[in-house]
Amino acid sequence: MATCTNKKIRGPSLHYVYDFKHSYKLESILLRVLQPKELYGREIPDVVKKASRGHYEIRIGSLYPTLRKLERNGFVRAETRANPAFSGATDRRYYSLTEQGRDFLNQCLEFEQRLAEGIELSPEDRELSHAV
Repeated sequence: MATCTNKKIRGPSLHYVYDFKHSYKLESILLRVLQPKELYGREIPDVVKKASRGHYEIRIGSLYPTLRKLERNGFVRAETRANPAFSGATDRRYYSLTEQGRDFLNQCLEFEQRLAEGIELSPEDRELSHAV
């Protein structure tokens, strides 16, 4: 069960992307990049790399299993469409946030904000902060 605040939402187990300075939940990163607009699968690693100024890279081998978990748990919706760039080419799978995904992301962002501000955390939040 994944939690970001006092509300518990069924979700994927936590999976982390590690960098030499920081560790972030891959699920959180994916939810963040899908928040403003839908993206197709192969586009997501490029968006993450650009947004992080090259500090974070998502491997395809981690990307698709995590997207499937997010989809299974109702945080992400996937839709297959024809590739507009090439006729007869492989279809693209586009991903977008669901309402449940937006709610979960908002909870995560609120938790991170309280953590950054040093506000006293509830016992549940303290437990989660050790996982971050």
